[in-house]
Amino acid sequence: MGVGRAIQRLMQARRMNKRIRAAARTELAAVREGEIVRVTGTARPLGAALEAPLSLRACVYYGVVVHAWDQLGNVRVLGHEDERLPFTLVDGEARAVVDPKIATVSSAYDHVTRWRPRAPAPDAVEALLARLGLARHLWMGTSVVELSEAVLELDEAISVVGAAEREPDPTATPVGGYRDGSLATRLRFAGSSRDPLLLSDDPSTL
Repeated sequence: MGVGRAIQRLMQARRMNKRIRAAARTELAAVREGEIVRVTGTARPLGAALEAPLSLRACVYYGVVVHAWDQLGNVRVLGHEDERLPFTLVDGEARAVVDPKIATVSSAYDHVTRWRPRAPAPDAVEALLARLGLARHLWMGTSVVELSEAVLELDEAISVVGAAEREPDPTATPVGGYRDGSLATRLRFAGSSRDPLLLSDDPSTL
């Protein structure tokens, strides 16, 4: 890693820690628009859920990193893949939409698949490597390929650091009657390139 990249990561980590310290722990029902807060709730699907590629777990986010070891024990990263979908965060009767498109996600790589290239690859491994364009990169000399998967599962407790805005709730009954047509609103957490959301499936880390 170059010096410039290392400094950039250090600055990002400091900025992230500063945001976490500045965010007050708040019940979801008490969140006020525009305030940076720390909230915790249960992840529920907003639409169709994702399926993690290796463990097949229903989730709203997954990340997979692929490592390879050579016969001398040297390791390198071959590639990575992640997918994420907006979801509903539920805390009692309170609900909010969380859009993790621009978010830093903290989740343990708790599902590991190892494969030796001399053996046939499991279907899930073969499909993932093909998507990453890696099937032809596993040349002779690679002894073990390890695929590690992290997910934010459905019905799992998830903490979010960020600011919410209100938006019309398309699932709500119009307020004021049919002729009025006004919609109720809902909270929506979404990050920006400068201030990404922070998400974790271990509330103690945020």
